[in-house]
Amino acid sequence: METKKNYRIFKLHFDWAYLIIYWSITISLLCFSISLFLEFLTIDVRNTPLFILFLVMAFLGTGFQAKLYNQAIIISNFRGIYRKKINLVDVAYISVEDKELVWQLNNQKKLVRIGLDEKDVDLFIQLMKEAHVVVRDNRSEKKKHASNFPLGKLENKSY
Repeated sequence: METKKNYRIFKLHFDWAYLIIYWSITISLLCFSISLFLEFLTIDVRNTPLFILFLVMAFLGTGFQAKLYNQAIIISNFRGIYRKKINLVDVAYISVEDKELVWQLNNQKKLVRIGLDEKDVDLFIQLMKEAHVVVRDNRSEKKKHASNFPLGKLENKSY
């Protein structure tokens, strides 16, 4: 008998600043471990804990996801170490800005920011509208003003 899952999984990501810091530390652990290995040309007590710490950080750093159920969303960071459940009834609105979702909850002043893959944003908006959550899509306004140049539109100024 085949069972049907009643949730949808979305891959999340950190804010770019946290993402760069986290992976810089993780990769520096790998480089330091490799340099100790090449220095002594043996697997030693000094480099084994560093390499194991790198493996643990790399494993934990890839496990950011959100499970969307019918009436709630569960945000899971670091492979389930940190979990937060948000009931869709408690959501005042969701604002979509490029790849980021900004949640305003009914009884809190604090905003919840979630980074989402670009390919999943449209599906997420559709599922939220089906769950009768107010969604403000701000992506179209920003795309009107941006050019294809990655740093934005350049202006001709004489100096």
